[in-house]
Amino acid sequence: MISKGVRGSSFAGVLRYVADQKDAEVVGEWNLGTENPHHAAALMKLTANASRCERPVYHVSMRPDPRDRALSNEEWLQICGMMMKSLGLEHHQCFAVLHGAGSQRHAHAIFNRVNGGKAAPLRHDYAQRERTMRQIEHVFRLRPVEGRFYDAVGRDRRPAERTARVQGLEPPERPRHSKTTGEVRCERRAGRSSRAHRIVSTVAKASAGGAFISAIAEEDLVLCRGQKSGFVVFDTRSGRSVSLSRILSRDARDQVLPGIDRNALPAARRAAFWLASHRSSQERVEQPVRNLEAELARRSVKRASVEQHQAHSQNIVSEATQWASAAQSGAPLVAASERRHLRTARTAVTLRANLPVVANGYLARLHEQMATLLAEYATERSFTLRISLLTRIEEKERQIALERERVGQSSSAGADSRDTSRAGFRARTR
Repeated sequence: MISKGVRGSSFAGVLRYVADQKDAEVVGEWNLGTENPHHAAALMKLTANASRCERPVYHVSMRPDPRDRALSNEEWLQICGMMMKSLGLEHHQCFAVLHGAGSQRHAHAIFNRVNGGKAAPLRHDYAQRERTMRQIEHVFRLRPVEGRFYDAVGRDRRPAERTARVQGLEPPERPRHSKTTGEVRCERRAGRSSRAHRIVSTVAKASAGGAFISAIAEEDLVLCRGQKSGFVVFDTRSGRSVSLSRILSRDARDQVLPGIDRNALPAARRAAFWLASHRSSQERVEQPVRNLEAELARRSVKRASVEQHQAHSQNIVSEATQWASAAQSGAPLVAASERRHLRTARTAVTLRANLPVVANGYLARLHEQMATLLAEYATERSFTLRISLLTRIEEKERQIALERERVGQSSSAGADSRDTSRAGFRARTR
């Protein structure tokens, strides 16, 4: 069985809490004369006003092991009486309430520390309640629980610890079932249970300076300046801030903070605004880079298509050369310019033969001009002329694309007008 004792100042608040639960059951009262929790709170307050005690409420909760048998109301009444006697409160006012059912059944005893104008000091109440728990376990045949001051058998650990200290030995370690409230608060103040502690500790190992600020900003954390000195990590998700000295050691801070101007950092109250501005500036910086990458990718695709046309044209040139040599076998050699003109003409004819059939006359002429330009580009050997031809080819590609788009829009508009005229015709003929 375990117990917990808490001191307070409001009888009405604690009695409202224990008595207004859905499964609450009043098991007994001492020195009050009423089982009404509201009347009991008023009587306790009147008794406590006779002293200057600021916290007259002493709230003791007791719970057995879940594997123990269910205790009856009479047994709980005896347990509360044993607790009163062991604490020296047998003449004080007390109100006992049971909560839960089955293995979860437990008791709440509300004591008034004031009696006769004086408040009970209740010194070392934790150890005294532990000793009483061991006695209750022995009397009611319950499972023994090992405590910090008394072991499962009920022996006091403190004399053996004092003897070990006198002899210069290490005292035996006391069992610890869970963290105390003070330890939990210290860990929260240190930031060890926060999201900021985990992220900053990980990022600090791989980055420093401006890279460290940008890395934690991706996780909605902002490095801010403290109110008086130092640095603070603000979590925009939870709205909590943690001192950087609570997260990183001195050596780790010396590696991370060089290059960071404290005066240039925002205050904690401006952290959310700074994070939004930082992300918008990052977007402004990264957007041109993404646009440039897209443009380079588009140009590489166009360059690959031009190179494919060039390879195709070279194949056609080789075929035209073979055709010219076969057709002019035995004839005198022609000049080099005539041979180049012949190859160009042959290539242009072959390319025109492979052009798609279009109904638009202007688009057909553009296709023929494109075939001529590609033939000249394939047969030309001068680097300067090839560059000028490539520029003209790109311009011709844009003209063809614009003409195709215009033809597509006009065809869709014509289809819509035909549909409208047909509908009007049907309406008139009805």
